[in-house]
Amino acid sequence: HLGSFAKGKKATVRADTKLAVMYTRVSSKEQAENLSLDVQKQAIENYAQRNGYNIVEAYGGTYESAKTEERENFKKMMEYVRRNKKSISAILVYSMDRFSRSGANAIYLSDQLRKQGIEIVSVTQPTDSYTPSGELHQNIMLVFSHFDNQQRRMKTIAGMREKVQRGYWVGIAPRGYKYCGTKEKRLVHTELAPLIRRAFEMKARDGFTNVEIGRRLYPLGLKVSSKSLSKIFSNVTYLGYLSCSLLDGEIIKGQHEAIVSEE
Repeated sequence: HLGSFAKGKKATVRADTKLAVMYTRVSSKEQAENLSLDVQKQAIENYAQRNGYNIVEAYGGTYESAKTEERENFKKMMEYVRRNKKSISAILVYSMDRFSRSGANAIYLSDQLRKQGIEIVSVTQPTDSYTPSGELHQNIMLVFSHFDNQQRRMKTIAGMREKVQRGYWVGIAPRGYKYCGTKEKRLVHTELAPLIRRAFEMKARDGFTNVEIGRRLYPLGLKVSSKSLSKIFSNVTYLGYLSCSLLDGEIIKGQHEAIVSEE
């Protein structure tokens, strides 16, 4: 047949099955509890009904970061659509930033899906990504989502840095401390603070090994491994200071009470 002499690859055949999967996502537990997921789900289902899509599977429905594509529910969805690429024609999302905020990687992923005949459809930002202008529009939305995510991250880091510079700890409270207060959350001692102090004394004055310290303090309520003890012994927070990557190598006096003396 003369067809065997044809050059070039056949263009991707756009699947017209109208079978789709739904993916919903929020960035935090707080958002998951304020009906945001229900809003996304309802909007996607309404769009599917208006446009003749049959949703065969639903993924997400929880809070996952969109900075990378290593999300558990996201990976399950991608594996499913790739296994069923001959039947699935679309991934329905509320908006492009719900799909991904990873920028260039998200553009590459959407391109690979499109080549398999699978379109990412934002029900609140509909566009035909199989046309050059539609693809450009979708890529711009993905890039903007990444830019917006980076802007938020910078503002968050700036706020955290300013708080640390004023002597307030950010992040998970170290062992032996807990947060107190609502506006300016300060570190205060817990019932484990005396045991932490005792661990320092056993190390500095009595010369016990970390394993022995952990063994002796375990019955008293301090359940800690020798590796964790090493981290505790090198943490200046217990001296009443702060040291973290946000301070660029600087150590400052904290607003919290020390558990052990500098001596």
